[in-house]
Amino acid sequence: GAILNYSPRLTQVWSHESAINHAAFSPDGLWALTASRDWTARLWNVVTGQPGPVLGHDTNVSKAVFSADGRRVLTASDDGIVGVWNPATGKLACPPLEHRYRVTHALISPDGRRVFTAGDPAETNFVPVKFEPHSDPEGEVRIWDAATGRQLRPPFRQKKSVFSLALSLDGQWLAVSLGQS
Repeated sequence: GAILNYSPRLTQVWSHESAINHAAFSPDGLWALTASRDWTARLWNVVTGQPGPVLGHDTNVSKAVFSADGRRVLTASDDGIVGVWNPATGKLACPPLEHRYRVTHALISPDGRRVFTAGDPAETNFVPVKFEPHSDPEGEVRIWDAATGRQLRPPFRQKKSVFSLALSLDGQWLAVSLGQS
């Protein structure tokens, strides 16, 4: 996979060893962030084109985003691990946020202090496990402390899928879209 820097002409091509799943820019516009099927998220200096830290996972990295203040990077991989990283050092800022299911949505608060994750806990080991035929999916939302990696409250569970998460600009309100697929 590759991401192209085109401003107003093609000036950089940043590549991974496999397809890129997601790309984002830092709030100051100085860094590009890419998430890839090569099990990494990578930071790229937009001005020089030079690579920055490589954020490694044990499987496909499906998403990578900056916090609004640019001091943290959030990554989500297909093995249920969410990482909160210091983009300057490429090191984890807290222990990995472990789920026993694939995380379908992940957000970091504007100040980088809280992480919000969602997925279907009935899909353990990444294979749907349903105990009754045609049972409805479940949705679970977790709120984490981004400094300690601890959950701040018990998970919020519903008998409906989580379709999306949205956080207010001040980080005080979380909207959860629920439904059935």
